[in-house]
Amino acid sequence: MKHPIIVTAPQGTGKTRYAQQLADALDRRFVLDEFDGSQPLRPDTLALTHIHPDELDVPPHVEIVALNTADQLLRLIGRSAEEV
Repeated sequence: MKHPIIVTAPQGTGKTRYAQQLADALDRRFVLDEFDGSQPLRPDTLALTHIHPDELDVPPHVEIVALNTADQLLRLIGRSAEEV
């Protein structure tokens, strides 16, 4: 069973637009968009949020991937800005 992963990035970086590609890149089956920190996270889930990692109170088994720019997000899914 795969642990949940939270991707945090500022609004407008493409989290929702590329949600399925992010899930595929991180090998997760489920996507929870607009994660606010209060929803339970089931295994194999990718949660997307704009909340800063320091403001999230999550269990230790949950991995947090913090992205600062759209370019970082695109690199994570194996795309470049020119392809978008």
